[in-house]
Amino acid sequence: MRVRTAIVEAVCFTMLYLPASASSPVTLKLTDLYKEAQIVGVFEITEGKVVSPGGRWCGARYKGRVVDGGKNVTVGAVLEFGYLPHLKIGTSYLLVLGELVPPPPVFQSEEEFFKHCKPQLPAANIMGLWRGAMEIDGDTRDASKRATWAVRPVGYVEYPLGTRTTRDSGERRFWYSDLVMRLADAQ
Repeated sequence: MRVRTAIVEAVCFTMLYLPASASSPVTLKLTDLYKEAQIVGVFEITEGKVVSPGGRWCGARYKGRVVDGGKNVTVGAVLEFGYLPHLKIGTSYLLVLGELVPPPPVFQSEEEFFKHCKPQLPAANIMGLWRGAMEIDGDTRDASKRATWAVRPVGYVEYPLGTRTTRDSGERRFWYSDLVMRLADAQ
């Protein structure tokens, strides 16, 4: 029952909370997230579990294998990170990772979050709440096919101007190699 409650709270958090100003959601610049990030790379998610000590929702812990290193990470390394529980096991993501920042006070205060959750979560965490995790389309098991990888954009993120795009089933995708090059140039 506790796990079900934690999952319901996590889903409510990710669906209901959109950072907002007086009239519209806040958009973050991916270049700013990249500059602030401690680690950036493409990770294949190998493990994941919901973290809810004492029945209190704290998020999720993941392990991922680095498929392509971008900033402060090498290919083949395995890293633990958190904390939003929406990543799919076996899927690859372009992750922008930084320090743990508490969620908005929807379920608990910042003090409660740090007291109960920080010891349970890894040091590296997805930045910009959910916006620092972008799913990769393409065969990421083969680095020679990097030119065919595409990044699924997430909402409320401003991507670098001029980044090449493609369409897949009517949805816009960014060319991975072009996006990463523009992020590195903005550094």
